[in-house]
Amino acid sequence: MSSRLKVLHVTAMYPSPKRPGRGAFVKAQVDSLREHADIEVFVIEGSHGLLPYVKKWPDLRSRLYAPDYDVVHAHYGNLGSLVRILGTKGRPLVTSYCGSDLLADRSSHQPRLRDRFYGPVNRYYARFNEMALVKSRGLAEQIESFTENVAVIPNGVDTKLFKPMDRDACREELELSPDVKVVLFGADPHNTIKNFNLLESAARPLGDKVLIQTFAGGKIPHDKVPLYMNAADVVALTSHHEGSPNVVKEALACSRPVFATDCGDVQEVLGGVEGSRVLSYSATEWTEALRDLVEGKVPTVTNGAAQIRAKGLDAESVAQQLMAIYKKLAAEATQPV
Repeated sequence: MSSRLKVLHVTAMYPSPKRPGRGAFVKAQVDSLREHADIEVFVIEGSHGLLPYVKKWPDLRSRLYAPDYDVVHAHYGNLGSLVRILGTKGRPLVTSYCGSDLLADRSSHQPRLRDRFYGPVNRYYARFNEMALVKSRGLAEQIESFTENVAVIPNGVDTKLFKPMDRDACREELELSPDVKVVLFGADPHNTIKNFNLLESAARPLGDKVLIQTFAGGKIPHDKVPLYMNAADVVALTSHHEGSPNVVKEALACSRPVFATDCGDVQEVLGGVEGSRVLSYSATEWTEALRDLVEGKVPTVTNGAAQIRAKGLDAESVAQQLMAIYKKLAAEATQPV
């Protein structure tokens, strides 16, 4: 094994010309690791169903059997399970679980067929990882009965990209009025897991005093997202469930307050951040929080950026944690049995 590790990342979530923001968090993590290791990314294009996996199956198997890497890192549980089934020729497998690959969609009383199937399968195959990475303590609890090789490592934030910017300048570029209170819903409002209806209902009593801005993250280049963050007075997350929501950490890195439901690691991440609130799923409670925003009771610039660094949630800190895992697993794999 050479002194510089070679790591093969396998993902079905990665930016493309059609969806420049899709899987941006995977690319950001990969980019943060390139300074420390030789990284190759194998991308399975296509966001829905089994067909993209079936089409890429032979190419993926061929790449996994190649001798020129030390560790495989699969992003998302479904893909990690597939990689383990195909085999890695003795090289250690690290799988990053994101949330929906382990949890059922709580936005529906009747879980979808894929939720009933993929969650149990991914939890079972977690035992065959040399390391299972999860974004929050709650996700770790989903697989700890299957494997002891679990580490809680949230995605890190690129603080060179996500940083405080002048609000008025950002609004001018986005053609937003400087006088209205802007609430950014940083997700696709049509995704039922994100629970946009809660925010929409809560804002209705306030009329035109609040402007809700939405975007489907996959359709906006990642390097433009900080513009939207910094133009907002508050960033809202109303999800039914999450792992470690990137939008929360990115907003904090821009020193913007966050209103969020208690999902994933929101409680830990927002702890100690000025102006941010963890709210219930009550529309009335959300309306009161938004009313406080309108009445100037919520600071629109916070200590979030400092908290991101203090909690080790910046991309470089996370890259160092991942490299420590890669090196340990690669060393163990080369030891004689």
